[in-house]
Amino acid sequence: MDEKITDIRIIKSREKIESALVSLLNTYNFDEISVKDICKRY
Repeated sequence: MDEKITDIRIIKSREKIESALVSLLNTYNFDEISVKDICKRY
């Protein structure tokens, strides 16, 4: 079997980053969003 073990810290970080991106997409166009913007929301 090919089981993939993922650390809970990775999952939580990914969820927060995705949430920040979605939040920014409600306000800005995709082309206007930078990594810095995502980090500020994260």
